[in-house]
Amino acid sequence: MMINTLEDIETVLTNIPETIRRNRVIHRIKQADLADRAGCSQSMISRIEAGSVDPRYSTIIRIFHAMNEMVQERLEERGASS
Repeated sequence: MMINTLEDIETVLTNIPETIRRNRVIHRIKQADLADRAGCSQSMISRIEAGSVDPRYSTIIRIFHAMNEMVQERLEERGASS
């Protein structure tokens, strides 16, 4: 998605909770495991996914980095077992 307007930015920010939840579920990552890797609480992950809290930018980045690392590790494990 190209971000050209303030509306585009708002759309991206509004979709962060759903993006985190959807990707976590697709990759079968538990909230507690993601929280542990991201350095926050499971309840924080739950509140972010529910859209009931506005997390800091640094928290969002840590969550996405942690999720990416976990997905990469699982892909490498699958590749090694093939």
